[in-house]
Amino acid sequence: MIKPEDIIAHIDTIKSSVEETKSQLQSLQATSEAGAGLVKAIVNGHKQVVSIAIDESLLLPEDKVMLQDLIVAAVNLALGKVEEKIKTEIKQLSPFSDMLNSLIK
Repeated sequence: MIKPEDIIAHIDTIKSSVEETKSQLQSLQATSEAGAGLVKAIVNGHKQVVSIAIDESLLLPEDKVMLQDLIVAAVNLALGKVEEKIKTEIKQLSPFSDMLNSLIK
């Protein structure tokens, strides 16, 4: 368990770790697909959608609702994957990983 006095004693190190981690998250990416690969989404470590790829076979007016559902599914899956990568990255970077996880969210 981290004691408050440990945090205070290492506040500069913690701030530096938080800033470095935030910077590294920009290059972290996760890719996911939905509809057997017909829709692919890529998100970065800041949980921003970087790219969406849609197979041309879905670009028909009658497939609009299905396409919307697949986009949502692919993005949500990619967000879940990047969240796990973020947690792993933070654990590797700092002895204060639990506290860093709460600060970065």
